[in-house]
Amino acid sequence: MDMVEINQTIIVLILKVAQLDDLFKFGPISLYNFVYKLVSKTLANQLKVILPVCINANQSSFEVERMIQDNATVAHEIIHYLQSSKNNPKKGYALKLDMSKAYDKVE
Repeated sequence: MDMVEINQTIIVLILKVAQLDDLFKFGPISLYNFVYKLVSKTLANQLKVILPVCINANQSSFEVERMIQDNATVAHEIIHYLQSSKNNPKKGYALKLDMSKAYDKVE
């Protein structure tokens, strides 16, 4: 079995409703090769063990129980803390956030 056979995927249309009125009632599903599924699942399970060690605690995406929205919450809480007069009477601070294009593309 070569790599072309392993990577083959069959796309099948499945009817979403009981009656067929138009072609938009179909939903596509992808049927992957068993070897592809086995290799990808094994690799994913191995990465589950390794990734928590490799990913810094400050990074908040692509890990179980972490979400990108947590970054916005933390930034909001920091700004609120810095604007509080009892915590920072001088009201001078700088905060740099760079989250705008973090997930725009996959390379």
